[in-house]
Amino acid sequence: MKIVPRSLKQDGKDSSGKAETDGGGAALSRFFNDAEEALLTGDVDFFAGHFSTNVVLNLRDSESGSFSSNQAFYVFRNYLRNRKIVHLDLVQGGGNRSNPYASGVAGVNIQGSRETMNVYIEVRKTGDGWAVIQITFS
Repeated sequence: MKIVPRSLKQDGKDSSGKAETDGGGAALSRFFNDAEEALLTGDVDFFAGHFSTNVVLNLRDSESGSFSSNQAFYVFRNYLRNRKIVHLDLVQGGGNRSNPYASGVAGVNIQGSRETMNVYIEVRKTGDGWAVIQITFS
């Protein structure tokens, strides 16, 4: 499912056809779309390139806490190594807050059994991009 704020179309124009003026809403939607795709394909490298200096990870049945970006990469990679996300629907929230987020429900295969998990990803604006400050799988 593609994450697009309700007021924007895929072409970056609002419902009246004017160019977006939402302070980067289309870029944020693209970021969360890319994050969703990375989770579905197991591409932890995507997150490594977007982790903030410190990242909070809350991972069901695994390590949780505040980690450096380097530590977070290895913890998250190990977490996803035994888990295959087969379904994910993220919905963007937080509007123009300083730390927008996306949350949703994931279907996850873990050693042959399927579980449902809530997923939460929070980001912070950094220069011309977005940095992941928290990921939760609960």
